[in-house]
Amino acid sequence: MVWPIVRIAPNHYSIDDPSAVQILYGARSTFAKGEWYSVSASPDMPIRDVFTELDAKKHATHRRQIAQFYSIKTLRKMEDAVDECIKEFDQRLSEISRSGEVIDLQWWVAKRFGFLKKGEDCMNMISNIHQSLLYVARIGVYPEWHRVIFKLSSFFGNSGFAAVMDFAGKQIQERLSKWQDEETGESGDDFLTSVLRLHREDPAKFPMEKVFLTCLQNIGAGTDTTSISLSAILWNVIMDRRVLAKANLFLPPRPAVPCLTIARQLRAEIDEKTADGQLSDPPTFAETQTMPYFQAVILEGLRIHPAAAFPLVRIVPKGGAHIAGRFFPEGVSVGINCWVAHANQAVFGEDADQFRPERWLADKETVSAMNRYWIPFGHGSRTCLGKNISPMEISKAVPQLLRKYDFERADANAELECEYVCFVKQKNMKFKIIRREV
Repeated sequence: MVWPIVRIAPNHYSIDDPSAVQILYGARSTFAKGEWYSVSASPDMPIRDVFTELDAKKHATHRRQIAQFYSIKTLRKMEDAVDECIKEFDQRLSEISRSGEVIDLQWWVAKRFGFLKKGEDCMNMISNIHQSLLYVARIGVYPEWHRVIFKLSSFFGNSGFAAVMDFAGKQIQERLSKWQDEETGESGDDFLTSVLRLHREDPAKFPMEKVFLTCLQNIGAGTDTTSISLSAILWNVIMDRRVLAKANLFLPPRPAVPCLTIARQLRAEIDEKTADGQLSDPPTFAETQTMPYFQAVILEGLRIHPAAAFPLVRIVPKGGAHIAGRFFPEGVSVGINCWVAHANQAVFGEDADQFRPERWLADKETVSAMNRYWIPFGHGSRTCLGKNISPMEISKAVPQLLRKYDFERADANAELECEYVCFVKQKNMKFKIIRREV
């Protein structure tokens, strides 16, 4: 028997029930965020970002101010910047394929920060972000200790948070200095320019602290999530198996099931679109939306290996609430973990532990039920702002890589290793890159 409610700590429950999604996270939900979220920010910041803000009204106001920057319409204006990254990545892979070097693919699909051009993490950003996430994963269990431990970490100079904050601050100052030196004002449509423009228009409603927090949030939350999602999709497609190998933190290891149809069918769709002139170099986001099998691969990749692995904690409001057939008194912490939800066999089928994109090409009723419990970006008013950014980057990058390169596993017998640091990061995606003859 599968239990929909598991007590994971005193007054803290994990819920696995599709009916609980609307109760906990729906637009009309009165469940507030738990203190766990506060650990993702400096305790001394006078204003919180939309992720760490616990007050519903303040969160709604801040979110309305910046939501425009994450809309599909706005993101399409930034496609050129994404294309630039993809072209640079393509160039580096081409060089690597000629050298015969074995690379860690997960490491390379992290956002660049000057990284792709030099082939090294010259500002130590990947390490600093990793350290900050590790901090949240550990201290989030005891949020009441956050203020003290954060100050101690910063004092001893080993705070990943401090380094990422310093980086964000420098980027903002460099942009402001550049505008002042060139006397050209705020030109362009990139993210930082847009946010600074909002500040200039109304400094009282959107102070510089919000500029800083919005940029910091993009760096801290957007880097690993997209690289993990990209890696999850590439791993499952490249390895031609329907099983997520050895995600031993959450799922028991299962024997691999050979499946050549996934890679072949996806590549056939990519090659057909390319041959018909319907897939640019790099692909546009709009073009990739006409590829049904590829879209199913994305949905399945984010289902089988969502980046976030922390429960979306909410506090039961005054008067208590009935959830999954049980009454919970006010003040109790409850939440759904998407790793648990996405493994629900009643929703996703008895083979829910397998990577099978075809499940998303089933009848409308089945797909609708899965979509309601597909929550890699959360749900409701607190849905991740990056829910449009990540799919756009993935949609453009994956077809470009698969039509140009083959990926040969460095160790054919090695299984995927994962590490939990709030996000579930892959550790050993070692591949040899081979230029594909098309």
